[in-house]
Amino acid sequence: MRVLQTTKFTHVATGSRGDVVMSFDPESPLVVNFDFDVEGVAAKWMFSRDLVAEGCYSPNGVGDGDCRFWADNDGTTDMLTVLISSPEGEAVLDVPRQSVLFFLETCDAQVRRGSKAEDMALAEQVELLLGALFCG
Repeated sequence: MRVLQTTKFTHVATGSRGDVVMSFDPESPLVVNFDFDVEGVAAKWMFSRDLVAEGCYSPNGVGDGDCRFWADNDGTTDMLTVLISSPEGEAVLDVPRQSVLFFLETCDAQVRRGSKAEDMALAEQVELLLGALFCG
């Protein structure tokens, strides 16, 4: 079952607030989608589920290239800060960290993080074993 959750976010530079729809498809368990919308301007991003989860607990930040995440808890706010960049520009967005954590917990209840990689590793091992039995 697909997981959808909507929460608010703040564009740090402008103070504009908008909606972010976070979605997860168990058929693609390694990624989560964040669809940001500010005043009718939409930006759709696909992130590594593990990277988002790491960012929720990392005050120093994780990720490089097009996206970075870090926990920003100054005692008055508890945010996951998301830096996204594309050829069109860069944005720094604050999303309530507890909303993201709840979303990730809901995803984890459907497909445990890391289980897909374990399944893939097991499938590779079975393939090697069958190859050795029937070809060796």
